[in-house]
Amino acid sequence: MSPHTKEPRRAMHLAIGDLINALGGYKTVAAACMVSAESVNKWKQNPDGNGQVIPLIHFQTLLAMTGEQLANLRAQNACDEVLQDHLLGLCFRRAYPEEFVFAVIEKLQGQQIGKAVNE
Repeated sequence: MSPHTKEPRRAMHLAIGDLINALGGYKTVAAACMVSAESVNKWKQNPDGNGQVIPLIHFQTLLAMTGEQLANLRAQNACDEVLQDHLLGLCFRRAYPEEFVFAVIEKLQGQQIGKAVNE
């Protein structure tokens, strides 16, 4: 059973393609990543076919470029889709009732305070 229940809206290469287009196109991204334009075009294609998965170092550059263009809503939306659907959506998170969390914190703080008083 998969830890996440939500499937991505689109394949990652399509979302990366939208992000590249929103950041100014493949030539702008190629210059920022210091790679050839053909490499950037490969990131926009299906990796099961002729495409290539974007390397992490270049993905970080895309994220930095997106962070520099906060007014670029197309880039921000494409970045949100990539992060939420393909990275953060894969994380398995547990939710605990707030009262339980506070009770555990108070218990731990009480144990620490008690130890400090006894010393």
